[in-house]
Amino acid sequence: MNRAWNVFSVSGIRVRVHWTLVLLLAVVGLSEWHYAGVALLGALFGCVLLHELGHAFAARRYGIGTRSITLLPFGGIAALERLPATPSQELVVALAGPAVNVVLAALLWGASLMVPASLAPFVGTLLMVNVVLTLFNLLPAFPMDGGRVLRAALSNRLGVVRATRIAVVLGRVLAIGFVVVGLMVGNPILLLIAMVVWVQGGAEQRHVERVAKPRPQALSPHDTLSKPLGIFARTGQAEFPVLDHTCMVGILRREQLSVAFARFGPDMTVGSVMEPLRPRHETVGR
Repeated sequence: MNRAWNVFSVSGIRVRVHWTLVLLLAVVGLSEWHYAGVALLGALFGCVLLHELGHAFAARRYGIGTRSITLLPFGGIAALERLPATPSQELVVALAGPAVNVVLAALLWGASLMVPASLAPFVGTLLMVNVVLTLFNLLPAFPMDGGRVLRAALSNRLGVVRATRIAVVLGRVLAIGFVVVGLMVGNPILLLIAMVVWVQGGAEQRHVERVAKPRPQALSPHDTLSKPLGIFARTGQAEFPVLDHTCMVGILRREQLSVAFARFGPDMTVGSVMEPLRPRHETVGR
């Protein structure tokens, strides 16, 4: 489903082509194979690539690298190495792509006033494409930029994980709408877009849930049981590594915590009830 092929690199960023785009190009090529159509398709995906490079270079300002850019039938996806650190950073990175299309549209509008009449349809089509790309990418659904803008707007109040889930649900509602419309008008491109929105939205949610998963909080042997009880109440953490300075000396499990709290109360120390780690030099008797 996520199969894509590396094509070339730009500024150290791998550019990949998704199989659905290859399928689309094959359909268009077989139905309307002529030089003008090929040139227009090349220019179209050149605009898409510039759009994604806008995201990549904006992310680079915040020290975030881009592993690859994947071109899809409706646009592209820049695979950042990590999420922006703050919602404001994500907002800048998300809007950088549509901003590139706005600049391209302005340049093409100026060019349309000066090019010969024979090139006017070509330039006018590219102008319209960039306007459509700007508006389409601002739809509030992953993997479009509007999904990231929505997440950035919600993250301050709801956190990045919940904000992502909301954006994914809304995107899948839109995907169902694309399927309904695509079937009604017989447009397979809308069906492809719906499939990519559904799949990539789920992938984005899984990625965010994985990277946002909190690390286990460690305890000291001198902590009282009240500390892990408070952590468990807030986070549900069931196992606690116990560190003496930087050395792990034991582990306290939820079952041990429950029994020890019932028998000794909250003032008992963690070191007294934890499961100690076997010293490296200790051997098991034969």
